Amino acid sequence: NVIITGRSEEKLLSASKELRKSKDCFIDILLIDQLDVNSVIKGCETAFNKYDVDFWINCAGIITEMDRKRRFIGTQLDQYLKVMNTNFKSISIACKEAYLFMKKRNGGHIINIASMAGIIPSFGYTAYGISKCAVINLTRSYFKDCESNVNVTAIAPGIVVTRMGNLKFGDNIANTYTVS
Repeated sequence: NVIITGRSEEKLLSASKELRKSKDCFIDILLIDQLDVNSVIKGCETAFNKYDVDFWINCAGIITEMDRKRRFIGTQLDQYLKVMNTNFKSISIACKEAYLFMKKRNGGHIINIASMAGIIPSFGYTAYGISKCAVINLTRSYFKDCESNVNVTAIAPGIVVTRMGNLKFGDNIANTYTVS
């Protein structure tokens, strides 16, 4: 069984339709505005009270055009905060809420999606990399502090073919980005 969450009902319905094509399982959608603390708390409450949640995966990420074009010193504060709020703050809030519910049940696994950009700084992804580095360190803190049977881990993928990265299948990503 899969529950997918997000801010856009249209995108959630589209994603659930695609998942149903490849998997024969129950799929539900849950509208949560990850930037609104009360929405995250209510969403976690709904998910954990309605379903037996064993795994909670936090996957949030945006890159702004300013982040792609400039080094950190040229990043505008509003753009930097937008990236940090989406990529880190939302995961931090959801991680805490999921952890509290799982701790009450004495078990579960939280997976935070970070990025190799949080480990290896690369030009063009400065604010993004900083936000994903924060996700990695948040995960390390939870890993060290967990007092129950709740596991908290992070996955840090490299470049992935997504709309956000302006990549499509067949692109040679080795020639697209360089690591410095």
